[in-house]
Formats: sequence, C-alpha cells, structure tokens
Amino acid sequence: MEQDRKNNSLTGHFYLIEKIYFFVAIVFFLVLAILALQHKPLAWDIPITCTLQSFSSLETFMRAISLLGDNFYLSATIVISFTLILYYLGYKLEARMLLLITGVAQIANSIIKVIIARPRPAGEICVRLLVQENTLSFPSGHVTHYVCLYGFLCFLIYKKVSNPLLKIILMALPAALVALVGFSRVYLGAHWTSDVTAAYLSASVWLIFISGLYNYFSTKKYS
Repeated sequence: MEQDRKNNSLTGHFYLIEKIYFFVAIVFFLVLAILALQHKPLAWDIPITCTLQSFSSLETFMRAISLLGDNFYLSATIVISFTLILYYLGYKLEARMLLLITGVAQIANSIIKVIIARPRPAGEICVRLLVQENTLSFPSGHVTHYVCLYGFLCFLIYKKVSNPLLKIILMALPAALVALVGFSRVYLGAHWTSDVTAAYLSASVWLIFISGLYNYFSTKKYS
C-alpha cells in the first residue's frame, strides 16, 4: 500500500512537470519564431556553428546522423515500414498514431517554414556550408521528423517492453538519433541553432500531445 502511494505520487509529479514543460515550450517556441521573422541569425547562432565545425573529424559521423532524413521518399518509406510492422504485430492503434504524429508534423512544419520564411545559413563569417539545401530554415524539418518518429517509437518501446535491459537496448538507437540530429544539422551548416531548438520544442510538444492521446485511447480500449 505504501509503495502504491509512492508510485502514485511520483506519477503525479511527472505529469505536473510534463504540463509545465508543455506550456513553457510553446512560449519559447513562439519567442524564437518571432525572432526568426527578422530573417537573420541570432546572437549565439554563428558562434555555436563555428565551434561545432571546428571539430572537422566529425563530418562523416554528422552526415550519417542526418542521412535518414535527407530524402523525403526515404523518410516516408521508413515511416510506412514501421507502420506496417506495428499493424502486422497487432498494434493497430499504435500504427495509426505513428502515421498521425509524423504526417501532421510534416504538414505543420512545411506551413511554419512558409510563414516564417527564414533563409538558410549562407556562409556567414566562419560558417561552412557542408550540404546544399534549397528549402527554408525555420524550424528544422530533420529535427521535427526525428523527434516525432523516433521519439514516438521510444515511447512505444517504453510502454510495451517489460524487460528493463531489452527496453534500454531497443531505445538506445532511436533516442541517440533524436539527441544527435540537432547537432548534425547545425554542424553541416544546414540550420542555425535557433532553428533546431525551435524544432525540438514544437516537436516535443506534439509528441507529448500524441502520447497523451494514445494513453487515452488505449485506456478506453481496455476499460
């Protein structure tokens, strides 16, 4: 009984922190969006890019991290593949939610890019352009896609896999991709730090919302 009370208390604290983060992230995203409307890098953008790019030995690794999001058709194939795997394994709700979170994120990201219309880095001062991008910059599409796809897969693994060691092993790669893709995009000169930060904020808010929606429908399904 005492252990149950402790678990309920921890769960309550977690949900409170989650709610606070949800609204704080929205506010910070809006602030970055307003600043991005000036169509120039923020004070910390150029120094951070130049500092990251000073580690020249990381270029191949950073290119590899971004690879899974470089092509729309490859990204779509990966999403569809995971969706079909989940559906085949009997996780129909999970498959639908995966399509929802990635599809809406892709559309919303494209709309925001057009609204903000922030240009990509253009070789300012010490910034090297290691990839060529023809689309707009704010927010990062790679980061948005990785957080929604691989972040949601991490969530599902956490929910569905009971073995703690197996859970950690399965979550390691998708979690690493989510954590490193922002550094990769800045390192390659494809985005400013403010672009990837905004993408992490907006995508994590969407991930929290969809995770909550999933919990609601899965609870209703088995109630």
